[in-house]
Amino acid sequence: MFVPTRGGDLSNLPHRSERVLFAGYYFNHYGHFITESLARLWALDQCGNVDKIIFVMGGVVPGQLRDGVIKTIIPENAPEIEIVEQACSFDEIIVPQSGFVIRKSFNENYWKWLRKLSADIMESDQHNSIDTPLYLSRSATPETRRYAYGEKELEAGLKKAGIRVVQPEKLSFSDQVKIVSEHKTVIGLEGSQLHSLLFTMGKKKSIQLDFRKVNPNYLLIDDMLGNEKHYPLLQLPEQYQKFILGRDNDEPYIFDPQKAAEAIGSALGIKIVAPELTQDTKKAFAASWINWWTRSAYNALTKSPMAKPLSAWGSPPRIWGLTGEQHRSNVACLLAAI
Repeated sequence: MFVPTRGGDLSNLPHRSERVLFAGYYFNHYGHFITESLARLWALDQCGNVDKIIFVMGGVVPGQLRDGVIKTIIPENAPEIEIVEQACSFDEIIVPQSGFVIRKSFNENYWKWLRKLSADIMESDQHNSIDTPLYLSRSATPETRRYAYGEKELEAGLKKAGIRVVQPEKLSFSDQVKIVSEHKTVIGLEGSQLHSLLFTMGKKKSIQLDFRKVNPNYLLIDDMLGNEKHYPLLQLPEQYQKFILGRDNDEPYIFDPQKAAEAIGSALGIKIVAPELTQDTKKAFAASWINWWTRSAYNALTKSPMAKPLSAWGSPPRIWGLTGEQHRSNVACLLAAI
């Protein structure tokens, strides 16, 4: 895998007689793909003819997204896409301003380009045509990817209240864009599924829940789209009040579905009642979190590019912000809650 670095000998690079548009890093992660990998392509309509669109790898092997989403998004007459795997030079490289800079800025030119793409997928009169609130679920994501325990109970309450619950992973990209565009109200736990809002005309009610302070990316998106925004804070169940989160992006967490349902209902002006956490959910969270911490500790000590012996992690040593004492306290909390 070629990862560009600063410096090095540039005198003997292989040269290619091509005019290319540099699109930046290619990410296979849906959220980063939408906010970063596509964020320079708005310039395609303004830079004249180019021979290719050039990416470099963003840390993972390309696969489903390039084969599916890109074919839907990029017009058939667009230049060929290439992921460069070794350093080289070109006759001319066009480097557009990124349309979205994580946590910092959102360029209106990029949003206009995304809206133009969505216009090819659906009719304009379908935007915001459905009053029924839409909940974009994360419950079908792998349990190794910041799984939210309590979401299944929350979904049961939402469905009973007449809210449409959809698992985006089970839909084509085009259908995801259509569904998110059609509904006037979009609800979800913080996650990549909410980045599909970028393809809409905006002017929606956006309800996004997280146990952390709201991610600035969603503020940028909601403000640009003119959405009515609500960011309820997810609450830990009472039994987990002493629990300490390490804040790794892969770390599972657990929340109170009844309080989450109340917060969503308050934003919608309706009453929503969700069942309490089941014992099976508590047991599953306990096993998942202990597995996450054990895996993280092992990788930090042996496999990570920054791997180092335990003695070098400071006093007391911390892995993902957690000391061994905090880890033991968390395990005790998990077991007591079952």
